[in-house]
Amino acid sequence: MAASNAATKAFFQSGHGLVLAVYDTRRGQQEGRESEKILAFYPPTAPPVMQSSIVGLAQALTMFAGGWW
Repeated sequence: MAASNAATKAFFQSGHGLVLAVYDTRRGQQEGRESEKILAFYPPTAPPVMQSSIVGLAQALTMFAGGWW
């Protein structure tokens, strides 16, 4: 876990101020197949685990905020 945190910190300190993800929530519904949701991701140098984490956070925030609409 510490290595993942260090990689995440290094990634965001490297100057990537923009993260763009295109994902499909209908895909990757099974455990361990979450990365199938990601259709496109920028920057492409982000490791797949980080991409899945960012998309998961985006999904959670969307679901949370959707309760007020």
